[in-house]
Amino acid sequence: MTRLIVFILTLLISFSALPCSGGPKSGFGFTTDELIKNADLIVLAQVADIESVQSASLYRFEVLKTLKGRVTEEIKFFGFGKDYHDNHFQEHADDMFWVEQQGRSEFPCCLCGPDHTFIKGENYLLFPSHFGAFKSAEIIKNKNDKWLQYVLKSM
Repeated sequence: MTRLIVFILTLLISFSALPCSGGPKSGFGFTTDELIKNADLIVLAQVADIESVQSASLYRFEVLKTLKGRVTEEIKFFGFGKDYHDNHFQEHADDMFWVEQQGRSEFPCCLCGPDHTFIKGENYLLFPSHFGAFKSAEIIKNKNDKWLQYVLKSM
């Protein structure tokens, strides 16, 4: 019986250490329109700095343009993925992007949201308060990008 209790406690402690232990990230399950409507802040940004922190990366962003809201603090994001996801869906013209719960980032086990990864030099359309949404960190190649244009028209 003691072994069983120790085993259960070990499992509980292990699960509480997972990145997902706090529940889904804000924005998880939002539709495309819910993401835009519920966002307090939408920005076009580039990565200013990437710092390795244990098994994660801390991304800090430089805001290039604010589309909605007001930037009141530094925008940063912890990512746990090692592989960069560079799919921009042909500047978001590909029909696959427009399927709900679809975006460039993968959704691996235990993260409770998409695993956004970033590199310096790319522009991203960010929804910082809702990084749990699939379309919350898309690559933007130019001002005619269909996702960027959709967001602008929907605000």
